[in-house]
Amino acid sequence: MSTQRSCDVVVVGGGLSGLYAARLLAAAGVDVLVLEAQSRVGGRTLTGHFADGTFVDDGGQWVSPGQDCIVGLAEELGVGLFPSWSEGATVCWRAGERIVSNDGFLPQDGDAAFAATQTAAAALAGMAEMVPPEAPWMAPRAEEWDATTLHEWLAAHVGPMAARRLPCLFLLGGLAGGRSSGGET
Repeated sequence: MSTQRSCDVVVVGGGLSGLYAARLLAAAGVDVLVLEAQSRVGGRTLTGHFADGTFVDDGGQWVSPGQDCIVGLAEELGVGLFPSWSEGATVCWRAGERIVSNDGFLPQDGDAAFAATQTAAAALAGMAEMVPPEAPWMAPRAEEWDATTLHEWLAAHVGPMAARRLPCLFLLGGLAGGRSSGGET
């Protein structure tokens, strides 16, 4: 099936960034067309619902303190937020065994994972210092860093797998005392 349509701007990708860009353009009077390859919009923000009413956020889940713009946008769009936990023990089920930890590391992770996580956090903080917030594209290594995913960076710079887990949680806001979106988006 072939359909033709003219427009001023085509936004490729109906994830949150693409939808927000299209919304701003449309508000400015620009004729916008959003192209999305999936059968739904929202990108990595997705909530899966079970028959018993429980749900699991499979994508973007947390809004961390200080992210006032995204909280305001959620309010404006009617996306409900609710508190999520940032304190307490980490509970993991592995091979049918319940394992509890109070510091984010599991007992079998060992001291090497803790040290590697501290080293990784210091390296990431040093990188962040090199990025001007008002013009991040002007950072000396912006092109290189933009082409690298967090997973790739951690795999290249952090040995123990357990040490890769914690920076991801912190960077993605899971331990920052944030709020979670619990509705489908």
